Amino acid sequence: MSRIDARVQESLRARIEEISSEIDLQKELLRKLERDRSVAQRQLNSVVDPVARLPLEISSEIFLQYLDLFSTAEERGARQLLLNICNTWTTIALSSPALWSTIEIQFPGQPRGLPIVLPMWFERAANRPVSLFLYGDLSILDHPVSTIIWEPPVTPTN
Repeated sequence: MSRIDARVQESLRARIEEISSEIDLQKELLRKLERDRSVAQRQLNSVVDPVARLPLEISSEIFLQYLDLFSTAEERGARQLLLNICNTWTTIALSSPALWSTIEIQFPGQPRGLPIVLPMWFERAANRPVSLFLYGDLSILDHPVSTIIWEPPVTPTN
């Protein structure tokens, strides 16, 4: 290979490296702009959304009344819907222990993630008593789930 070819190759490699660095900078700028847009959108939502302007106690009560519209079998999906509307509604739902004070589980058909979901559900219920309803063939209740159900609640330490 001639010296000219080697210099051309080296020059092209340097140019590619320079372009790659610029692309990385632009990607980071784009990520920052997307984060800024998301923050601005959340701020707009909190101004426009009437639920976001209500005190938490009133919003929580509205959410509880909303759950009353559904059969007990549909309530879990209704709670999930509240979590998926927007960040404000998610915050309200997660800050409302009364929304999480009832759990109904039908066997068979137990969700695979039940050992993960149950502790989260209990945590969301905070210090409220939880009503747990188990239906169906309980002989298939597996050990991790029964352990979670019967273990005493963890008391937070300060």
